[in-house]
Amino acid sequence: MPKNPTYNLPKLNHSQIRKTQNDPVWFAKNILAANPWKKQREILNALTRHDFIAVRSCNGAGKSYAAAIATIWWLMAHQDAIVITTAPSERQVRQILWREIRSLYLRNFDTIQGKITQTRLDISPRRFAIGFTATSEVRFQGFHSPNLLAIVDEASGVKEEIYDAVLSCLTSSNSKLLLIGNPTNLAGTFYDAFHDKHDLWHQIHISAHETPAFQQNPTDHEFLANAAWHIRRPNIEEPNGIATPRWAEHIANHHGEKSNTYQVRVLGQFPQPTPTKRRKSSLPPPAGETSEACPVPRYGGQRGHEAPVHEENAQTSGFPPLAGEMSEGQRGPEPSEASPVATLTIAQRNRIRRSRVRSQIL
Repeated sequence: MPKNPTYNLPKLNHSQIRKTQNDPVWFAKNILAANPWKKQREILNALTRHDFIAVRSCNGAGKSYAAAIATIWWLMAHQDAIVITTAPSERQVRQILWREIRSLYLRNFDTIQGKITQTRLDISPRRFAIGFTATSEVRFQGFHSPNLLAIVDEASGVKEEIYDAVLSCLTSSNSKLLLIGNPTNLAGTFYDAFHDKHDLWHQIHISAHETPAFQQNPTDHEFLANAAWHIRRPNIEEPNGIATPRWAEHIANHHGEKSNTYQVRVLGQFPQPTPTKRRKSSLPPPAGETSEACPVPRYGGQRGHEAPVHEENAQTSGFPPLAGEMSEGQRGPEPSEASPVATLTIAQRNRIRRSRVRSQIL
């Protein structure tokens, strides 16, 4: 019978554990040697005060990095804990959030201990984090813990049945749900968190103009000093992936500041709904009503541009005009109200003429 795997517990003393449980920002700085900027610190602090947190953000705000810190902090702060992370695609799971988790883990392996793979971090059998794609609600079954944190990355692209499955895992009293992503969709749980159901969620909004790179007189001095970077010194390496004014200018030049692309990617705002185009009908408008091709009434009222005649209706010569209808070249007073004949199509009129000719011949 194989032996149970052995795990080395995290190397934190009692006071460090107590500080970690109450202050994720302290943990990030003093244990992980990470340096979250203002909005990243806001996300971490929200996890100690709220159960449901939704973060809509521009590109390049470091939201996935904040979620990676939150993942490791949750496991280090609780002896019996699970973190579930998910995203719409495998690339988003492996190459975005879990790349950040692996990077933090490898730099702090001596402190965190445990074992890590591409999408799983095990500290003990009842203390682990796992990541998988949001393709089936079955994947979320069976995850229950006294301390459970669920993180949904690129939350706008996750299907509603997946959210139902995630909520079914949050059965314990200390369960939390963190949604992060660009606000690309105008429907669904992520959209509702900022609109119809905003009272159930703690909302955080991140615009590119709030990142340290956009601050002409940076207020986040600690971030800039620790990163050894300043916007007035372009020869110094910038923080990895943080949005810059130059990038925002490129988006504005290509799409315009009023475009939905700029609103979503730079300002972190939901796009404006696109007005639905009116479908052109093949049926003629009612009598006295104008159409796009004919700005004045077709039949009845003053005559304007004649409607195009299709080939099947082109042969009209040789038939007498219908009662109440003017022949070509005749102009008389127009009826004040449209007669039933005026509402007929050209094809219907031709059929009536043909039937009259046949009746005269017979």
